[in-house]
Amino acid sequence: MALGTDQAARSTIEELAISSVVSVAKLAAVSLVGIAAAIFPRGQPILHKVLLGDLSRLLVNVVWPAWAFHTVAAGIRREQVLPTLPLLPWCAFSLAVSLLLGVLTSRVCRVDDELRPAYIVACGFCNSVAVPMMLLGTLCEQPALSGIEKCDTSVYGMIMLYNVVWNLCFFAIAVPMLEGTPAQESAMAQHSSNEEVADPEQVKVTPSEAKVSCCRRLLHSAWRTLTMPAMLATLLGVITIFIPLLQDALFEPRGPLRFVGSALETVAAPGVACFTFVMAASLVPSQKLRQKFTMTSWPMSPRAVFALCATRLLVVPAIVFSAWYAVEHYLIRKSLGRASTPPLVALVSLIESSGPAANMPVVFLAKFNKHDIATRLAFSYIFIYALAIFTLAGSTTLALDFATG
Repeated sequence: MALGTDQAARSTIEELAISSVVSVAKLAAVSLVGIAAAIFPRGQPILHKVLLGDLSRLLVNVVWPAWAFHTVAAGIRREQVLPTLPLLPWCAFSLAVSLLLGVLTSRVCRVDDELRPAYIVACGFCNSVAVPMMLLGTLCEQPALSGIEKCDTSVYGMIMLYNVVWNLCFFAIAVPMLEGTPAQESAMAQHSSNEEVADPEQVKVTPSEAKVSCCRRLLHSAWRTLTMPAMLATLLGVITIFIPLLQDALFEPRGPLRFVGSALETVAAPGVACFTFVMAASLVPSQKLRQKFTMTSWPMSPRAVFALCATRLLVVPAIVFSAWYAVEHYLIRKSLGRASTPPLVALVSLIESSGPAANMPVVFLAKFNKHDIATRLAFSYIFIYALAIFTLAGSTTLALDFATG
């Protein structure tokens, strides 16, 4: 009897491991296509930076909003909203842990002041869309989750809900850090026409000016986040969930507005592949960035690269997985006697915490004309994404075991 139980347990673990490996292998294969398209043919790559910029704008302003609305409105029913709410605090917890570890490791590794904000942001913010989309979409095709109805659509909707908190924090915390101190920049701009001011340290900013400027920047960042096309589409999708008649009209086979829902689905269909292409191609520094790179040593010290990879891929998942297990098994089940978290909610929360660093810091650094810093950070991403292929297989297997066990 015990032997049969052990064999069944081993069979389950093997099935989970195979599902995870298949998911990661699919992610690696699509990513390699994106990287190759950004490199070859030499001198005239298919995914050159101009096309990559245009494709990114198309994704952000058209495909992503359509995908966000469709996945949220079609993937989640009104009775499922309450069980998916744990995604929001788990996202906030994961970000807080990651940012704190980023601050600590940047000091321990003595990351220079120029690179430190970018290092902390890269450590604090995981790739929360492209990587989870590819992994979870593939997992829904595997035996472990094949019994869940509309698994892929539901899990994509949960990813967008998770990103509500992620986007708010990124634009409120990360973007100001990458851009620099707004009060100092404002004061410098006011004195730029004065030739007598040759040293930036001569520009003084009072505490009250800094406080007002900081509050203004935070409010502007929050408003900018809430008015993003994808964020508006997500909020509209949530509203649609609470209007069952509209939801059925859009997505039921015989609904009067089914043509609209079908059109949104068609527009959103290439989203997974295109997001992955952009993510992978962003890891290839442009010729302009390489020409602007002036340092002769390693772009980032080996110790800092190791710390970033270990923190993002091992330490953060270890803390989040441990906290989730403690809350799930000892607080919710035993102490409160409540039912366990839905498998897909647990899976999204855990896999999101296991992802490599987001490529958005590199994009925003280039946007702010901080090309040297962008190249230095992109250098570390070569290692972190290569290692993520192996760490994600292990963390995905463990997340599947936790979620379905």
